[in-house]
Amino acid sequence: MTNKTLANVIGLEKELHTQSGLEEELPNEKYYPKAVSPKENYWYLTESGWIPWKDMDFTQMRVGLNIYMVVYSYFSPFLDPGSFTGSSRPLWTADQTSGDFVHTADKLIREYGAMPEGSNIFHAQ
Repeated sequence: MTNKTLANVIGLEKELHTQSGLEEELPNEKYYPKAVSPKENYWYLTESGWIPWKDMDFTQMRVGLNIYMVVYSYFSPFLDPGSFTGSSRPLWTADQTSGDFVHTADKLIREYGAMPEGSNIFHAQ
């Protein structure tokens, strides 16, 4: 992907957000946070599989372009020091796009799973 293509995608994200009149965060802040707490994580489904937030290069990656799903996970200690509880949920899926992108996302989900593997979803930092 060229820098021009990425710049066009970022520009389109901002334009659509402005036109929508919504007062919520831009997709950049919502899907690509600058920092995460030790109790949370973000996972991104790419053509290389599930990648945790700490390993992402957000200068080259965007939802709807080369990120096919964004999953947020939160976890905390539970009862004794060796156990924890947590939850995870998709923040963005390819279903919000159309055509070939959705087809590729379905293929990647079959190959890598609909969520990151087991307990790894909570331990990537």
